[in-house]
Formats: sequence, C-alpha cells, structure tokens
Amino acid sequence: MKKIISLLVLTVLLLSSISVAFAENDDNVVKPKNVRRMNIARDNFEDAKARFQEAKDNYHKNLVKFKETRDAIKEACDDENDNLDCDAVKAQAFEDAKVFLLNSADQAIAYLEKVKSRIEENENIPEEEAAEMLGKLDASISDLEAAKLDVEAATTKEELREAAKTIKDSWNDIKHHARRHAWRVVVGRLDGVIDRFENVEDKLECAVSALSEANVDTSVLDEKLNTYGEHLDSADSLSEQVHAVLSEIKSLGDSADPNKVRELLDKAKSLVKEAHSELRVVHNTMKDMLRIIHSSGVDVSECKLRGSDPNSGIKPPIEGEESQ
Repeated sequence: MKKIISLLVLTVLLLSSISVAFAENDDNVVKPKNVRRMNIARDNFEDAKARFQEAKDNYHKNLVKFKETRDAIKEACDDENDNLDCDAVKAQAFEDAKVFLLNSADQAIAYLEKVKSRIEENENIPEEEAAEMLGKLDASISDLEAAKLDVEAATTKEELREAAKTIKDSWNDIKHHARRHAWRVVVGRLDGVIDRFENVEDKLECAVSALSEANVDTSVLDEKLNTYGEHLDSADSLSEQVHAVLSEIKSLGDSADPNKVRELLDKAKSLVKEAHSELRVVHNTMKDMLRIIHSSGVDVSECKLRGSDPNSGIKPPIEGEESQ
C-alpha cells in the first residue's frame, strides 16, 4: 500500500514542478523577416499553449481523484481489516498513477514545444546556435514520448515506477537547458531592439547635424543625443553580460548543480531588467528629440527619420521567472 501511495505522490510532485516551469516566457516577440516561418512558429506556440492548458486542467481534475483514491487505499487496505475491496482500490490507484504520469509528460512536452517555437521565430539567434538548441529539445521530446509508451504498456508497479523515473530524469536533464534557451530568446529579442536603436542613433545624428547647418541652436539636442548614446551603450553592455551568463550555464553541462543554475538564471534576469530600464530611457529620449526636430521646421527628410521608432515592447517576456 505504501508503495502505491508513494508512486502517486511522486507523480503529483513531478507534475507540479513541470506546471510551475511552464509559467515562464510569454508575450511579444521580434517579427522575423521570414513571415511564413513566423506564422508557422506562432501557430505551433499557440497549439503547445492550448495543449498545456488542457493538460493543466486535467491535472486539477485528476488531483481530486488522486486524493480520493489515496484515502480509499488507507481505508480499504488497513492491515487490521480483511477488506475484499483492497485489490480493486489498488488496481484503480495503478490506473490513476498512469493517468498522472501521462499528464505530466504531456505538460513537459508542451512546454518544450513552446520554447522551440520561440526559438524558431526569433531572427536574432544565429542559425547554428538555434539548430543546436532545437536538436536538444527534440531529443528530450522524443525521450518523453517514448516514456509515455512505457507508461501505457506498464502492467506492474515496477514497470510503472521505471517509466516514472524516465520521465523525471528526462525532465531533470532538459529543464535547466530549456530555461536557458528561453532566456536566450529573450536576449535575442533584446539584441534586436538594441540594433534598431543604434540605427536610429545614426539618423538622429544626421538630423542634429542638419539643424546645426541651418543655424538652429542644437545644444539641447546635443545633450539628449549624448544621453541617448550613453544609455544605449549601457544596454548593449548589459546584453553582453547576459550572453556571458548563459554561456557559463551552458558550460556547466547536464550535471550542473540546480542551485547554481538557478542563481545564474536569476542573475541573467536581473541584467535583462537593467537593460530594459536603459532602453526605456533611450526610447523616451528619442521621442523628446523627434519632437524638437520636427517642431524646428527644418527639412531633415534625407535622414529618413519617418517611422524610426524601434520600440517593439521592451517589457521582459518571461513573467514569474523568479518562482522557478
């Protein structure tokens, strides 16, 4: 009886850890040049998100059933009672454990598919690096799919326990990599925003120069341009630090200390938040400069400032990351 209850508890704990992990990396992405690829990746993301939600809903329903079965085992299989219902309750508990395990694997797969779609639609991750990340995610998904078949085929507690171990091991092997990949998507988007702000900086310099040649006092604009450049450089430096942190996590390998990985991911998150703060200053400075430039009445059409707002949402896309 204790082994059955322990197995059910294991499946609940495993499922809960996967549910928490899936709370991360949502919201906006940088629009890639390949619109078809973007649409496919977006559809894949929405599909994975829907499948996860379905698995999550099933989890809550099955959790109630699990608790009822646990209580039934204690009552029907009390050593002091010779209850003929004990075998039937144990059989039901076995089937409930299989449902839990299949559900946990489905949630893990849906989460990994979600991370995959974010990688596929991000144009700021080098192709070779993206291929490496996708390959590792695909391998883990295959392991989890194989484990699901083992769960479905299990006829003994030992076989089911082995399948549960496979799911747990597969998840433990990939979860830190998956979170690192998710943050790599974040910093890829961050790099894209920084690149566009750098492009705008050239246009702003052109416009300030045009106003100066037209004998317009540009002292305020010069000061704001310096502010723009300083905060943009700071954001770029912070982005490089995030890259370094993610590289350090990668170098730790599959056997990395979870606490160390969590510490480094928290550091990456803090750096990204700092970079976002710097970019908000850059964005607000840019708006002030554009207002002054356009109100000057000087023709700056050659600088191509029209539509030069590169802001595509600089809010961190991974909410709840601190709970991991």
